This record gives sequence, structure tokens and C-alpha cells, in this order.
Amino acid sequence: MMHGTPEAGPPAVPPGLPPVDLPPDWPHRSASRAMAVGPQLWHVQVFGAPGPRPDIVLLHGASASAHSWRDIATALAAGRRVIVPDLPGHGWTGRPATAHGLSLPGMAALLAELLRALELQIPVYSFPDYIYRHSSNKTRIVIAGSHGKTSTTAMLMHALRHNGMDFDYLVGAALPGFDRMVRLSDAPLMVIEGDEYLSSALDPRPKFLHYRPHYACITGIAWDHINVFPTFESYVQAFDDFLQTCPEDAQVYTFSGDQALAELSRKHRSICTPYDGLSAENQAGQTYIQYEGRSWPVGVFGRHNMQNLHAAMLLAESI
Repeated sequence: MMHGTPEAGPPAVPPGLPPVDLPPDWPHRSASRAMAVGPQLWHVQVFGAPGPRPDIVLLHGASASAHSWRDIATALAAGRRVIVPDLPGHGWTGRPATAHGLSLPGMAALLAELLRALELQIPVYSFPDYIYRHSSNKTRIVIAGSHGKTSTTAMLMHALRHNGMDFDYLVGAALPGFDRMVRLSDAPLMVIEGDEYLSSALDPRPKFLHYRPHYACITGIAWDHINVFPTFESYVQAFDDFLQTCPEDAQVYTFSGDQALAELSRKHRSICTPYDGLSAENQAGQTYIQYEGRSWPVGVFGRHNMQNLHAAMLLAESI
């Protein structure tokens, strides 16, 4: 089934300023926004709105951050916009690409670029957020899991191309037969390798929480990225959150041999369908899969690849 109806996006925020997830006690955290201007990642707090009075920019001192202005920024925001950035290398703003960016002239140049971007209201999105916005009126297929994502994505992409289907894609490795890792066009489908790692330096949500797939698979859950997910439970929670972002009529295939994933599949049984992996045998160095009473030669081998093939096949049949 194809899905082509545009969907409502996340709640609107000032143009170019997506929200930032900061500690609960951070001063005025609801005013915080993330922004990338060229290679520089910024944390900016914005109070009020453009009005009859000119904007005010409040700059903190060395070794401080935007919270230096926490008691005065709101008071100044009547009838104007107040912009309070963390300077490069301070607070939640990233370090500049060069040492010059930490000098006073370098910071001034970077700050001028930030203010120009704000003046022009240039939209700025994290990469996964942009991918979702590009594909909001497409049928989205997401391949997630701790392992096998790229292999399963590649199998599905080759199957779709073999059947003459036009599709966009985002995959995590260079694939033979495809001249780039990302394709963005007006195709009606988009295949996305769904990564659970951080969306950006200032958006700690897993990337795959942006995508809201119509069809998906999860190949397994094996604790990874311990710098982001300090416990196995927090890692599993990311996949639970992913399933919660799927539409009510989504179809998600989950590998049945993974205990943690099987528990999530039962929790989200209305959208999850378990799969096992295709049966296969090796004859004189050639792998053959057994399916519907027939034997098919394939160019991959091993138990995990039979699981990947099964997931890719189920997704291809669903589209």
C-alpha cells in the first residue's frame, strides 16, 4: 500500500531554530534552540518576538554562557526579540572548526554569520529532521536495529531497482550499483537506514525518531553506543520510542530470535509482525534459500544474512 498524503509535522518553532533538549534545571530551557551556520553549531536562547523595538543581542563573558543573562533577558523582551547565544566553545555551543574561531576576531566573525542567518530567517534542521521533511509526502520504509541495517537496506534497494521502482534512499555505506549514499528526488518512496544514534550535537534524540515510517523492520537489539545509552534498558527504550512514533497503520517486522525485541513486539503487537529468517542450505560452496517449495541461489551466506534477506523480502512484498 502506498502512502502519499502529506502529514502534519512537529509543532512549529521560530524559523531555523529547532528546540534543544537540555537538563531540566537549565535556566529558560524552553527558550533554547539549536542552530547550525556552516560548520558551527550554536546554542541560542530567544525571548520575545520581532516587534517595534530593535532586537537586542546579549553576549556573555569568557568562561561563561547564556545563563549569565537569565535574570535580565525576559525583562528586556517586551516589544522586541532578545537573542542570547552561547559563544563558540562555551556552554552548549560547539567548538569552532579552527583555533581562530576562539579568538575575539574569530568569534566576532562567527557571531556575525549567526545574526545574519537569524535576520534572514534561514531554516536550519538536523539531518534526520530534514530527511523527514523531504519525505513527508512519500511512503517511508525504515530499516532499524543494532546490526544488519546496511545489509538489509542494500538488499531492499536492489530488489526495488530490479523491479523498476523509483525511490529515494539514505544508506550508511557506499553500495555497488549506486553512485551515492543519499538520493533525494520526487520519487514516491524513500528507503531509510534508521540509526539510533544522536540526531546532532544539540539534539540528543535518536535519528530514527524523526522518520515515522509506514513500513519498517528491526533486525535485533544488542547494546551499543554506551556513551549515549549508559544502560541496556536505556538502549532498549530508544527502540520502544521508535515503535511509538510509527503510525497506527504501520507495518513493522521484528526478528523473533531477539528476546528484548520480542518483548517490544508483544507490547506493540498491533503494528509488529515477527519474522525468523529464511531457510537455506549450502551446496558445493553455493547458498540456496528454500522458499515456497522452490530453491533459489543467492550471493550471500550465513544465518544473519538469511535473517536480513527475510526482512528485506517482507518489506518489498508490503510496498
